[in-house]
Amino acid sequence: MFNFFKKKTATVDQFPVIILKLLDKLDSAQEASMGSIKRGLEDMEIDWEFDPYKIDTKIIDALYAYQITCIVGFVSQEKLINFEDILTFKKTLLEAIKIKNSQENTKKIETYNKRYLECKGNISCLSKKFYEDIVEIYKVSKDKKTHEVIGMIEDSSIALAYQCQVDTAMCFGDKKLENQLVKRFQEFLFTESYTSRHKK
Repeated sequence: MFNFFKKKTATVDQFPVIILKLLDKLDSAQEASMGSIKRGLEDMEIDWEFDPYKIDTKIIDALYAYQITCIVGFVSQEKLINFEDILTFKKTLLEAIKIKNSQENTKKIETYNKRYLECKGNISCLSKKFYEDIVEIYKVSKDKKTHEVIGMIEDSSIALAYQCQVDTAMCFGDKKLENQLVKRFQEFLFTESYTSRHKK
């Protein structure tokens, strides 16, 4: 019996078009994530440093690395591309990021990416490493509000992961998967996130 509802996998020749659509989504998600983190730190009235000319370069590299980790794991899990094409997809995505941002290379992004790959898709591990990187980049002081900082940054990391999945599903043209993820993302934001559970 034919399976007319079998999910289509994208081929290598389709990667450039898909990635071109995805790049703008990645940048929008980064802006939202950075804005959320900055507002969270400001609201807590704790000591931290922010230099838009130095720190943003590091944070962008870290965010790209985190996004790539989430996207590659997602397309593999959902079988949006063939397993043997995963490395080609990742290399094409890195090259597109390099060109768009006029970078000489993507070594810093790849260094962060290796850290995240150590987690092998474990969300708790990814959130922990993301937290460690954000705290180091923004030079956040450790004080009595550490748990609030962890909770806020964990929310940001999970939200960014969900946004990556939604955007990727959309760019691959899988509307059904996109809608499912949007609903799941909303559930997290309104009922499961640290922020929603600790509203005053």
